Amino acid sequence: NKMSSRTPITPSPATGTSTGTGTGTSGDTQTVDLVFLAKAENARVLTNVLSAIHSGSSGGGAKKEVIATCRPSREGLRFLVEESRSYQAVAFIADSLFAEYRWGGGNDESAHDFNINLSVLMDCLNIFGGPSANSSNPYHSNNIGQNVAVQILWAGHGGPVMIILEEGGVQTECLLKTLDASNYIDFPSAFRSTAIPNKAIMDAESLRDAFSELDWSGGTVRLLLSPVAPNFRLESSSNSGISLEVDYPKESDAFFMFDCTETHVHSYKLHLVQPVVKALALASRTQIRMNARGFLNMQHMIKDPTD
Repeated sequence: NKMSSRTPITPSPATGTSTGTGTGTSGDTQTVDLVFLAKAENARVLTNVLSAIHSGSSGGGAKKEVIATCRPSREGLRFLVEESRSYQAVAFIADSLFAEYRWGGGNDESAHDFNINLSVLMDCLNIFGGPSANSSNPYHSNNIGQNVAVQILWAGHGGPVMIILEEGGVQTECLLKTLDASNYIDFPSAFRSTAIPNKAIMDAESLRDAFSELDWSGGTVRLLLSPVAPNFRLESSSNSGISLEVDYPKESDAFFMFDCTETHVHSYKLHLVQPVVKALALASRTQIRMNARGFLNMQHMIKDPTD
């Protein structure tokens, strides 16, 4: 592990009744060396964003553990999930989304990457209510308590992430084991290494409706982006050979922006696209970019659950 200096941080004093796993609480203020401290007045700020990259249960509804790489920085917390070296999902929670965010990790932010079980993290954040990370529909956390405050603290490599949740004077502490960060592919650099001729920003509900019209039994989906009609097309073929197409012209109200200069058609495995589709339920709009090699990038703007 890399070594770096840390700045002492004074955590917010903890009050109330402690339950679950973790250390006891105390009203005394202590100064400890922390890499970061993040505090949100509503845990749904975290659960909504993290749900967008959690792939949920595996085939047949079996429980699926998802490991994420977390990179804390001065700007906030970034979580990355990679699958089959062909798919990456990244969730960034900016410091401005927290009621309080303190950084004590020094200048070398990359030195603080760590792995964490995202499924367990989601279950901890939903401990006062809402679906578990492996429920049949983990992408809606509207049932979680409306006034669940959360603090997340981490002292560095070798130590657990501490999560403190409080609702109505009742407090729960959870300690989550961390692991050394995995080596993952630098997808952003690979994506930018080739020209990006096609870009569009779509209404997320319209894009979700288009995906819902497809036949998911065929295993692949074809995406066309073009400066000429039909401009935008999603296409799938069923196991029986029946083809289904959904078209949107660039003049459609579904687009906030459409900037395509070349025609490109590429196929993608549906099991890799499926987490992207599920995340659309949480988004207000989605940016779609396709480079000249067919590398697909989709970026969601997640709705603020407190609005």
